[in-house]
Parts: sequence; structure tokens; C-alpha cells
Amino acid sequence: MSRRFFSAGLNGTQNNARSASSLSQAERSQQKSKRFEQHRLAIRQRRAVQHERYLNAFKRAGSAFRLWWLMLLGVMQNVVRPITKIQALAIQRAPESRRRSVAPHAAYAVEHLESRQLLTAGTVDLSYGNNGVMQLPMGAFDDDAFAVALQADGKAVVAGPIYSAGGVEFGVTRFNVDGTLDVSFGDEGKVKTQVGTSSSTPSSVIVQADGRIVVGGFAFNGSNFDYALARYMPNGDLDLSFGAFGRTVRPIGSGNDFGQRLALQADGKILLGGDSFTGNYEDFAIARFETDGTLDTSFGTNGIFKRGLGSQRDSLRGLALQPDGKIVATGFVFTTTNVLPALLRLNPNGTLDTSLNGDGFTFHSFGASTSVYSGNVSVLPDGRIMAAAVAFNGSRNVFSAIRYNDNGSLDSSFDGDGLLLSAIRPNSDSASQIAVRPDGKFYLGGNIYSSIDQ
Repeated sequence: MSRRFFSAGLNGTQNNARSASSLSQAERSQQKSKRFEQHRLAIRQRRAVQHERYLNAFKRAGSAFRLWWLMLLGVMQNVVRPITKIQALAIQRAPESRRRSVAPHAAYAVEHLESRQLLTAGTVDLSYGNNGVMQLPMGAFDDDAFAVALQADGKAVVAGPIYSAGGVEFGVTRFNVDGTLDVSFGDEGKVKTQVGTSSSTPSSVIVQADGRIVVGGFAFNGSNFDYALARYMPNGDLDLSFGAFGRTVRPIGSGNDFGQRLALQADGKILLGGDSFTGNYEDFAIARFETDGTLDTSFGTNGIFKRGLGSQRDSLRGLALQPDGKIVATGFVFTTTNVLPALLRLNPNGTLDTSLNGDGFTFHSFGASTSVYSGNVSVLPDGRIMAAAVAFNGSRNVFSAIRYNDNGSLDSSFDGDGLLLSAIRPNSDSASQIAVRPDGKFYLGGNIYSSIDQ
């Protein structure tokens, strides 16, 4: 069968940093890696709170000043955001062999690419949307498409934050298989939901077997950020049987909690994984919710698994389920010298699966000068595990993929050491998403830097 390929993206910019010539290569690598991740975290936090910070000044302003303020805020957003960063991938069986990509350009957008056998792959399918692209402004400011999920009927559900003068909201839209907006969904194809007090950022979306749509991320509770979920009916209305009027906001710790990835169990229970601040560093954190949006207290400790894997910051970036119900999470840990890819596996009850590396988690070093940030994860039919990654190859960051054996050891049959490095262009590249086909071939999605954009 031929398949369709989807990816979701966001807007942002490259943060160019200088390295001191007096430092060793390993030290320069560590500084670059830390600056890269600090920049990513800063952008994520800044986007979620920037409208909150400016709102009071905006409300006090007169109409002329308001217009100037909105223009300035729009310019500021454009300055610090990159262009086209892939955030999610999915593969769908289709009548003809085509691939689709979703990536926003100051708006939600869908691009349809062809991949026909014996023909050049990746050419734009001009029959899709508007000459291969479908763009959709969701609000008055720039919109980011952070996640995509496919329905059984082939329609694509896209989720991401919508920025406005009043804050940040969950945004959800749906596209027909031909790239046109599905106007039967929500308000003429669009749904906007404030989950927190003023700032809500969705980062992942899944479609249940009954067609209901679950969006996960984080929301501001008035003092910090918590895990957040919203569930929608197939027509885009909030599912009032879920949480409080279709929404759930749940603290994981006493500080900021950033939900990053969703996974849906066969019994309908919902997993949301991400980062939870402990007072010094972020830790891996996974929460499981019942089908009605309440915490499943049979999982982990009162519904939550939380664990620091290293001595410094840890960050979860991938979440997947094995056929036996075990939960696989990927991400990265900071050390005193570099950044290492992390792999963790839980039993279905939220306890560490000690059949993986003896203690349930592992992280591997690929050399003192090589920092590797692991992204999203996919479980292969034979039990092996693959993760997208960003790796420093000695001079710059490149597209990468890691393959593990079922016990957490690196699969040395995969490019010799379990780590594949693939430089796409002369400047830095970073892969954060992976989708594996049934034949074992896989797609990597991420961003490619050039001198003028990404």
C-alpha cells in the first residue's frame, strides 16, 4: 500500500552564538549544546507568557498607542521565531503514494508532497490545497502548528498555540484530504480554547477511536504552568463529559510543568509526558488520566511518574506505547561535559521496567565532544526502539536517529554504533520527529538552517 506522510511545524529563528577560540573542542561543544537547549526553553517559556506580561500595559493604553503596541509585538515575535520547524510526523495508508507536510508560515499551513515509485520523490502536488499548500490564519498574530494527527477518514487535525492581545489559546483546525478547510469542524473549521487563566500552549494531539480529539500541553494557572488537556467532539465542540467543561489542568510538581507528548492506551486512558521543575532542575514526568479527564491514581504515585535521570536537567521529548502496554519515553539529560540521549521504559502501572538496562532507564555517550538531544520516539514491530535526534558531529548539529535494542542497549547493526548522522545542508540541522513505516524505513522531520532562514 502507498502511504501519506504528514508533518507539523512552527515558526522561530536560529540563535547564532559565538564560541571562544581559547576553549577546547569539547568545551565549545558543551557550550553550544547548552546554549541551544537554553534558547529552546527560553522561546517556549517566552511565547507562553509574553502576552501575559504585556497585557496590563496594553489595556491601559489609548487606541493610537494600542495599534503601535500591537505592531511592535508582532515585529518582536517575527524577530525571535524561526521559519519552518517540523514538530510532528505521521504516516497514513492512502490510495496513491503521496506524502503530506504541515508547517506554518505565520499561519497554519499544509503542504502536500508526492512520493511516487520510479519518479522524483518530494515534488509538490499542485492539486492539493492552493498549488500544494493550504495556509490558515487562526488569529490576529502569528500562529504555530505544533502537532498533527490523522483521522480514520484521512482528514488531518492540526493543533498549536494562537497568540492574541489577551493571551495564548489552544488552537485546533481540521483539513479535508484534498487540503481544503473542513468547515464542518468548529467555527468554520477553527476552534480556540482558553484552558488556563490566560496562556495555554498545546504541544500534542491524538484522535480517539470514537473520533474525539484530545489536545495536550501546558497552561498558566495564575502563578506557574501545569499540564493541560482539552477534549473535543468530532465536530469541534468541547466534550463536556471530560474534566471541567472539556478541560483539565493538573499540577505535577510545585513549579512549572510543561506537557510535551500524548499517548493513547487501548483502554482509552491518556498519557501526557513532559518536564516538571523540582526546584533545581527539570525531571521526566508522565501522568495518566482516566477517560473522564481525572488522574488515574493506580498509575505511578497518585497518577504521576516523576524521576530525575541525571544529576542536572532532564527533558522528555518522546512518548510511545509498546504492544504489551509498556510505556517508552525519550529525551535527553545534561551532564557536566555534554548532553546525552535518554531512554526510559515504564511498566503499565507506572513503575520502572527493570528489564531495560537493569533500572528502567539509560543514556549513552557518543564521545566527549558529541552532544545528542533525543526527540520523539517510535517502537518497531520487533521491539526495537528508534528516536529522532540532534547530534553535534564535531563542527555543527546534524539530523540524527538512534536505534536501541529492546533491553536499552544501542543497536550496533544500525550505522555501526546505533547513531546515524545525516548532514542535510552546510549549516546546522536538527531532527526532532520520527515516523517509521511497516517496512522499517523511516522519515525524520526537523529544521534546516541556512544563512537567512530555517
